[in-house]
Amino acid sequence: MRKKDSLIHHAPLFSRITRFTARLITHPIFIFVSFQCVWLSLTLLWVLWFTPHLQHTEPSAEREPSAEREPSAERNTSTESKPSAATTDSSASHLQPTSRPQHLYAEMMQPGSALRNLVVGLIMLGTLLFGAIWLFWFGQRKASYYRQQQTFISSVTHELRSPITTLKLILSNLKNRNLTEEKYRNLLEIGHDELERLMQLIHNILLTARLDRGIDMISEKKQKVTVRHLLEKAVERNQALDGDLAARVSIHCLPALTINAPQAALTTLFSNLLENAIKYSPAGSPIHIDVSFYAGDYVDITFKDRGYGIEEADLKKIFKMFYRGAISEEQAVKGTGVGLFIVKTLTKLLGGQVWAQSPGHLRGSQFVVRLPID
Repeated sequence: MRKKDSLIHHAPLFSRITRFTARLITHPIFIFVSFQCVWLSLTLLWVLWFTPHLQHTEPSAEREPSAEREPSAERNTSTESKPSAATTDSSASHLQPTSRPQHLYAEMMQPGSALRNLVVGLIMLGTLLFGAIWLFWFGQRKASYYRQQQTFISSVTHELRSPITTLKLILSNLKNRNLTEEKYRNLLEIGHDELERLMQLIHNILLTARLDRGIDMISEKKQKVTVRHLLEKAVERNQALDGDLAARVSIHCLPALTINAPQAALTTLFSNLLENAIKYSPAGSPIHIDVSFYAGDYVDITFKDRGYGIEEADLKKIFKMFYRGAISEEQAVKGTGVGLFIVKTLTKLLGGQVWAQSPGHLRGSQFVVRLPID
């Protein structure tokens, strides 16, 4: 392939910087250190705010007993002798420990001070509680993402092993010189289907890695492409999943309908949506592909099946990378969890939208892709 026909180009520098910054600020160590800095800063600010109140109350606590003693001393100078320094020091030392806490308590229990202290304390407690809850939620999210990655690795290993094992058996049988012509052609056809399946899987894995790193597929020159032709091509690419796929799929589209878009991106987009419909519907069940206009400037391509359906809680999550709904385990559906992620990303790069709808469990589902015509 010539360089000018390449479908891949690197995203702008700003996009890569944004992704790096997002990964940095969401790293668990960065979050933990930031939370500790905020907590220590709030504690320090509260101490600096509260310390002047303590210093302000000390002189008033000391002046109170002296103010009470001075008038009494003046009144008693004519009748009694002036007390000694030792007596005065002992009285002061006796009054200070008892009067200062009482005055401090009275100062803190004033309506304004008490409310202010309560508000500051509640803000600090709320901040710590919010930080703890957020850290717990983030940890659970990371753990879930890690489990999904492990599931992806296991699924990819199984998906790669199956066609490779089949190809190995086919090559072993082809060594037999006593094969009939019909048997020989049958083995070649099976090998071709398995090879196509393997190539499609590898293509999706590599494409997922590129899209996740900020490399897109929109550098291919746009051209007028026939929608029905690309849909039929998607059916051919998925023949390895179901030999009777052509009889199951019905395409309702105007033969002359064209849109201006990269052909390779649309082929990948339609193939992944059709593959999803095949895997999540019983063998032999019909699959309908309807194409219609929307608002004159857009076209809607709807993939509708009568399969296992989608739970309401999974409708927005199924487009995330590595995510597989509960129905995948319930129906033992094979897959890697990257097909719909590719669909979502490519649709966004093409300036369109994609969403899923389902009446509920075991009631089928439909995926709608809305793309601009020009």
